Amino acid sequence: MRRSTLWVFVFTALLAAGCSGSTDPGTASGIRGSCEVTYLPGVQPPPDIVMEPPKPQPFAGVIIRAKAGGTVVGEATTGAAGTFQLALKPGSYQLEVAQQEERTVEVRRGEFSELNYHFVVGLP
Repeated sequence: MRRSTLWVFVFTALLAAGCSGSTDPGTASGIRGSCEVTYLPGVQPPPDIVMEPPKPQPFAGVIIRAKAGGTVVGEATTGAAGTFQLALKPGSYQLEVAQQEERTVEVRRGEFSELNYHFVVGLP
């Protein structure tokens, strides 16, 4: 009888520990999105040569900073697929991304706001 009581206690403790990270709705919110880059050729072809327009590509290594009241409260870097995700508590944030205009985003409890950035780079 004591052995079964001990197993019930251990199982309950493990179950509670495994679930503790997912019960806080404040951590299930934030921002996510992607960054793309289009490389434009520096030299234009002659008019008789038809070229396809350049296609956007994932932009890895872009740093996205979230600020609240002027203080950086979170940071994410895009991966190889050009995507990022940053967990933030509900509230209003200013997002800082290199060579982009600062954006203000409202994060709601239990939701991730989608943000996408596009960069254009001219090649020599």
